[in-house]
Formats: sequence, structure tokens, C-alpha cells
Amino acid sequence: MKFWLSVACEPTAHRIIAWRGRSTCRGQICFLSITANAQEALTVKLDAHVIAPESCNVDVEVSIRSVSALLRSFKRSEELVGGRDLHSLLCKFGLDASTFLSNCLIDMYGRLSHVAEAHAVFRRILEPNIYSFNIMLKILSRNSMLHEVCALFDRIPTPDLYSWTILMNAYGQSGFLDDAMDVFQRIDKKNVVVWTAIIGLHSQNQRGQEALDLFFRMQMEGFTGNNLTLTCALDACAITGSIEEGQNIHSYIFFQNCTMDIELATSLINMYGKCGNLSDAWKCFSFSPCQNVAPWTAMISALSKHGHSIEALHLLCKMQLLGIKPDNIAYVCVLEACASIDSLEAGQLIHMSIIDAGFYGNGAYVENALVVMYGILSSVDDAQSVFHNSSNRGVVSLTAMAGALLQAGHGKETLELFSQALLEGTVLDKIILLCAVDACASLASLDKGLEIHTIVLNGGHCQDLEVGNALVNMYGKCAALHHASSVLFKMSRRDIFSWNTLISACVQNGGEEQVWSLLYKMELEGLKADETTFHSILTACSHAGWNEMGKYTFCLLINDEFILPCADYHVCMVDLLGRSGLLEEAEYAAHVVNHGKNALAWLCLLGACKVHGDVERGLKAARFCMEMDPKNSAVYILLSNIYSMSD
Repeated sequence: MKFWLSVACEPTAHRIIAWRGRSTCRGQICFLSITANAQEALTVKLDAHVIAPESCNVDVEVSIRSVSALLRSFKRSEELVGGRDLHSLLCKFGLDASTFLSNCLIDMYGRLSHVAEAHAVFRRILEPNIYSFNIMLKILSRNSMLHEVCALFDRIPTPDLYSWTILMNAYGQSGFLDDAMDVFQRIDKKNVVVWTAIIGLHSQNQRGQEALDLFFRMQMEGFTGNNLTLTCALDACAITGSIEEGQNIHSYIFFQNCTMDIELATSLINMYGKCGNLSDAWKCFSFSPCQNVAPWTAMISALSKHGHSIEALHLLCKMQLLGIKPDNIAYVCVLEACASIDSLEAGQLIHMSIIDAGFYGNGAYVENALVVMYGILSSVDDAQSVFHNSSNRGVVSLTAMAGALLQAGHGKETLELFSQALLEGTVLDKIILLCAVDACASLASLDKGLEIHTIVLNGGHCQDLEVGNALVNMYGKCAALHHASSVLFKMSRRDIFSWNTLISACVQNGGEEQVWSLLYKMELEGLKADETTFHSILTACSHAGWNEMGKYTFCLLINDEFILPCADYHVCMVDLLGRSGLLEEAEYAAHVVNHGKNALAWLCLLGACKVHGDVERGLKAARFCMEMDPKNSAVYILLSNIYSMSD
């Protein structure tokens, strides 16, 4: 009897997995290797006088090993059809009853990201062994299915160390570090793999100090650690900025003659870069494997983050000249560098390089970075072109575009984009809501602001501190003090920025009388007035003509050891004294500000002289203004008015 099955094979595949029995009375399974093109297929031929497995035990045992090797060779999503066909063949001849082959099938479906089919195979195993459970646990964990991981773990008769480690990783990767630590504490015989996993989980969750504490605890308990452990510890140093601990680990690597692999070299560069030690980052980079993209990306990132934008761009060019293809992170870093040096031309050149490299249209991460860069550089047309041509548009892309429009002062277009997103049913996150609220503030659009406030309430963001502060600011810019106050006092948590925003809104909209009440309530919550608060109080005193209160506040300000006096406060005093008609004192204050070199102070005095008819002092103030700010038209208008008064 002869049985044939065509199993889909990827182009230009080569597979040689074969066994041929010596006896003609024994079954044979031969996996023929061919070079396939898109139309060809890998052919599995079964020749046997007797197919029943029980009649050819030796042959079946050897065949299972061959089949398992073939199952392990299916690695890419386009090979799923071939894997399914082979699975059907195994079922046809009863070979799927083998727990070993079932485990291989589970592993294959897991590799190809088909969790449901992997689980279906697992459920059909009559007596799953520990490997069956662990393979299935790993697949569920890799696909962030924490609930299913926990349920399956509870079914394991006797979990082994690997089972516990998978459960711990599942909790940690889902952000439940406390639960991961509980699992870790329950493991009796910890090894380096377990220690490395728990250290890595803390680093991945930005809990750097706890990761370092675990690393040192591991060493105290006599475990040396491997390169992966050291990599996780260095990542923790990068998070905490612990340069000394990072240098100690680097010394340990050197004196222990650890193999400097790509991951370890990259972590060293990243650690020194994040800690601001670019000199040592360069040294580590110079000794790293030069043909791998990871160290180059880490070095470019370090340079870009610390303001060495030109060097970051040069390094990208150098790696391309050496034939090393930049990855998406490297491109994002240099796009940030272009924005920081305000170079649209450089950004457009990098954009062309991204297109040539094939990232454009295939990665939202890079496309979003392009939108952000063009927004910062006020090239809204380019930003919109990238956004509208993006194949991966989602809430992140939408947020990037809204931010770009807002950055360029296009509040109206920001709100139009927001409205379009609502019509398309896009799930809006906090950032896009903040952009919409800020756009309303920039346009002083109360009606639209009220509409977006309703969306915020319906979306459950009303108790978020940032959103609350943005709403207070928006209502303040719209001169809706009642709404601003209502939002503030409904917030479950308020910070100094919340109070300062409302106090400033009151000052700007004629609500000076409310300032003292707000200040009192703020202090009741244990918050101390800062520079911004004092500036608002001085401005309120100036607007309301509270001369003595303004002087008293200024004295408090300059005597506060935690607040450094700045020019703005003195300018406020010039304005306050000038409005009150105390022009001599106002002139003295103007001379004090920046040693008499502050144009705004003299402009305030000039305006006061016009109001109070002091021509001589006004001419003196105008002369100082013209020396420091000759292009300010307000100076000439006020000067003209003063001249007309003298006639």
C-alpha cells in the first residue's frame, strides 16, 4: 500500500529528515528533501506492508523521531498549512496518540501563534506529562493569557521548577509583580534561571532598585549568575541611574572574563548612556561586535537623549556606510535628534532613508515618530502626509498627529481630527483627550470644551489628575471661572499645579477677590505656595490696586529661602507701583530688574507714565525701551501719546 500527502513548504526550503528500514517487511517513513518554489511541495511518502503501528514497533519509534524533527522545522506563519497537513496525516495513522508527538504538535502550533489549535491538541492527550503541561503553559504565558495559565497550573499534579518559573513570568509580564514575588518565595530550590527571571521581570516593569536588591541577594546566597543575569542587572542600573553599581557590575564582568556577547555589550552601552556617562559608553561601544545593529542603536540613543544630536546623525551615517541596516529604534532616535536641532532638511533626508530601508508603511512606531518630528518642526503638511498614508493608523498615530497639529498652533484642525476619530469609533485614550482639551483652551472655545468634558466624563477619565488640570486650564482660558472651580473641587486629588491654574485664571479674568480664598484652601491641603503662586498673587494685587498687600507679598517672596527671586516678580512690582501712581518707586524697581536691563519693566513704567501724565519720566522710560527692544511697536505708540500730552 502507498500513501501520499503534500505538505506546504516555503520557497527555497531544504529539509533532509529521513530513515529507511533495512527489512522490506518493516514499515518505512521517508521525508524527501527538495528545493521548492512557491508551487512545489514537500512530499511525505509512506510505504508499508502493514500500516498498523503495533505490527512495526521499531519502525514507528524511529518514525516518531523523524516526524518530531519535521514538526520542529515549521517556524513561520506561512508554514501553518504544512503543519496542519502533517497533523492530519498523523491522525490518520494513529500516531497522534503518542504523547511525545502531541507535545511536538502543541509546540508547533504555539510557535505559529495558533493557541486554540495547540490547546485542542493538549485536551486530546489522555495522560499529559509534565512536558505537555509546561509547553502549554509557556504558550499561554507568551500570549498574555494569565487567567488560563493559572487555571492550567492548578491542574498539574506535581509542578516542576520550570512550571513555577513560567507561572512567575506570567504574573510579572502582566504587571502583577507582587504575585510574581509570591510565586518566587514559594520556590524551594531556586537556581540561576529562576533568579534571572525575577530580576528581569522587575527591570522590565521599571522597578530598578528592587531588581538590584534581588541581584545582590542572589549573590549573597551563593549564585554567580550568567550573562543574562548581568544584562538584567545592568538594565536595572540604567533605570535607577545607579552609575556606581553599574561600574561595579562592569568590573565584575571584566575580572571574571565573562564572554562579551551582543546583549551584554548593548546593556553596558545603554547603562552608561542612561546614566549620562557618554565617555564610558563610547569605550564599551568601541569594543562591542561592530557588525550587529544593537550596540549601534544603543549608542545612537545615548547620544540623542543627551543632546548630542549631530553625533547621533553622524553615527547613523557611519553604520549605513558599513552596511549595517538601522532598526526602527535607531531611526526614531535620529528623528528626535533632527527635531532637537530644528533641522527639517535632515529630517526629510532621514525620512527618505526610512523609505529606502522599507520601514515606511510597515511600522507604526517609525511613522508616529515622523509625525511627531514634523509637528515639532512646524511642517504640518509633511506630518499630515505621513499620517494619511500610514497603513497602521490607530490611537497612537492619531495622538501623534493631534500633538503635531497642536504643537504648530493648529487648534481648529486638532478638533476636526478629534471629531473624525469619534465618527470612526476610535477608542480614545487620555493623551488624545488632553490634546483636544488643550486645543479648546488655545481657541477659547467654551462650547466645544463642554462637549469634550462630557466625553471625558463618559470615558471615566474625570478623576485623572492631568485631565482635571487640563480642564481647569481650558475653562480658565474660556473665562468660565465657575466651571473651572467646579472641576477643581470635584477632583479626588489636587496638586500645586491644579491650584495655580485656577488662581491664574481668576487673576486673568477679574476674579482677584477669589485668590485669597483659594490660597487659604490650598494651604489647608498642606500645599505651599511656589513661584507661580506668588507671581499670580502679585499680578492680582497689581490689577486690583492692592498696593500694600502687593508690597507685603513681595517681601514674603524675597525672604523665602526656598524661592529664588526672578525678574518677573520685580516686573510685577513695577506694574503694581505704576498703576498705583507711585512712579518714583516704580522707576527705582525698574532700575533694580536685571540692573535696569529689562525692557518689559521699562514698558510697564512707560504705560504708567502715560496714565498718570508724567511726561519727563515717560520719555526716560521710552529711551530705555528703545535701546533694549527697538522693534517693539507698543513703545512708539505710547511715546506718541506722551508727546501729544506734552503739547
